[in-house]
Amino acid sequence: MNIDGLRQSADDALNHQGTYIGFIYCCYDLMATSGYFIHQWDIRLGDLIGISYILHIGGVFYSVTLPLLKAAILLEWVHIFVPMRTRNAFWWICHAVVVVQLMLLVASVLALCFTCIPYEKIWDFTIPGKCLDKSKVEISSASIHLASDAIILCLPQRVIWGLNMPIKRRLGVSVIFSLGVLACTSAAFRLAVTVSYSTANDAIYSVASVILWALAEMTCGFMVICLPTAPKLLVETGTLARLKAALRSWTSMRIGSGASSKKSHTNPGQSSSRVSMPKSPGPGTLYQKIDEDGVPLAKLDRSGSASESTEGLREYPNRPVATIVRTTQFVTREDHVDDVGGNDDFHRQHPWHDK
Repeated sequence: MNIDGLRQSADDALNHQGTYIGFIYCCYDLMATSGYFIHQWDIRLGDLIGISYILHIGGVFYSVTLPLLKAAILLEWVHIFVPMRTRNAFWWICHAVVVVQLMLLVASVLALCFTCIPYEKIWDFTIPGKCLDKSKVEISSASIHLASDAIILCLPQRVIWGLNMPIKRRLGVSVIFSLGVLACTSAAFRLAVTVSYSTANDAIYSVASVILWALAEMTCGFMVICLPTAPKLLVETGTLARLKAALRSWTSMRIGSGASSKKSHTNPGQSSSRVSMPKSPGPGTLYQKIDEDGVPLAKLDRSGSASESTEGLREYPNRPVATIVRTTQFVTREDHVDDVGGNDDFHRQHPWHDK
C-alpha cells in the first residue's frame, strides 16, 4: 500500500471546504431573513420556522467543518515535524486528537439531528413530538473544541525550539505557528456566548453572537493551516521585499520630516537663510553628508575681470570647505558611416577589412 498516497488522499478529503461555504451561506441567509441582534418579539411568528431551520442546518455544518479542519491541521503538522516511519510522542498526540475530533464530529451530528422526534420538529414548533435539551450538546462540543485548540497551539512549540537553527529564525517560525491563539480566543468567546445563549430568554438575539464567534473560529482554523506556506509565497512573489522597501521608505520619510520640524523650531529668532556647512569627509570616507537645506552660495567679487574662466575660484580667499571650485562642460559628437566601401578614412583606420 502506498502510504504517501493514502496520506495525501486523507488530506484532500479533510481539507474539503464545502461545509464551510455552506455555513457562510446560512449566515447570509439569516442576515437577509431577519438580521442579527434582533429581538425575538420583533419577528413574526411565521418567520421563526425558517429561522430555526437555518440555525439547525448551520449548526450541522459547523459540527462537520471544525473537526475535519483540525484533523487536517494535525496531519499536516505530522508531515512537517515528524520524519517518515517515526512514531514519537508528537505523532501519537496528533493522531489521538484527530481520533477525538472525528468521534466528536459523529456524536455532534447525531445528537443535533436526533434532538427531536420527529426530525422536523427541530425547527417546526407546530408539529407535535418530543425534544431533548440540545444546549448540553452545544456546551460540551464548545468545551472540547477549546481544549483541542489549546493542545494544537502548544503542540509544535517544543519541536520548533528544539530545531538546529538560529534563534531569530526559530522565533519567526514559532510566531507563525502561534497564530492559533486567535482560534483559542474565538473558541473561548464562543463557549462563553453559548453558555449565555442556553439560558437566554431572547434566544434569537443571543444566537447572533454564537454564530459570529463560530464563524471566526472556523476562519482562524483555515488561517492556521495556510500560514506555514505564507512566508515562502511572500518571498517567491517578491511581496516581502516590496513590503520591506516600502516600510524603510516610510520610516525614512517620517524620521526626515521629524528632524526638519525639530530643526525649524529649535531657534525661532535665527534667520532661515543661515545654513550650517557640512563637515568635511575624513580620511577614507567616500562620501559626505550634505545638509538637507543644501549648500549656501556666496556672491564672488569679480570686479575688474571680464574672463569667463573659473580658475579664479582656486584663489578665492574666503572659500568655504567642501564647495564647488570649478565646472567643466563636455561636448560629445558621434559620427555614423553609411558607406563603408567608399570611405577612405575607414580603410585607413581599418586596413584589415581590405583583406
